[in-house]
Amino acid sequence: MPQCAQRSFSLAVLAPLVALLCSALALILVAASARGQVGAAAQRRAESTACGVVEMKELRLSEGTALAVEVIGANDRPLAILVRAPKGFVVCANFDLKALESRGVAAASVQGLKAIDDVLQARIVGTTKQARGLGITAGMSAPDALLKLM
Repeated sequence: MPQCAQRSFSLAVLAPLVALLCSALALILVAASARGQVGAAAQRRAESTACGVVEMKELRLSEGTALAVEVIGANDRPLAILVRAPKGFVVCANFDLKALESRGVAAASVQGLKAIDDVLQARIVGTTKQARGLGITAGMSAPDALLKLM
């Protein structure tokens, strides 16, 4: 098994790349949904490199479905977790909200996540001004914030 090279990246640099990945995955899910293939396809683990894995999962809410993405690092621990809704993101505390805000992204941050499902019990600890404009505030539950991002 190849060893992973140790690299240090700013999450401010990774955030747009992960956002692009989420958009692409959302398009795949829309296409799969149109063909009636969403179920197992939306909840799969796909090896992205010899060093890590990306896990995707649909989070069904009363107002729609959000796409959650977890990037698992070489140590088999989450490197980043984000949930993509139509109007923005709920992200783990590893993301730089100031960088997202400067790019015009509505984003709310949560902390203490160890897996995608932890988002459903998390509380918002920070927001971009774009998220605040949608009514998302610190202390709000992450599911309530996701509803405002639908």
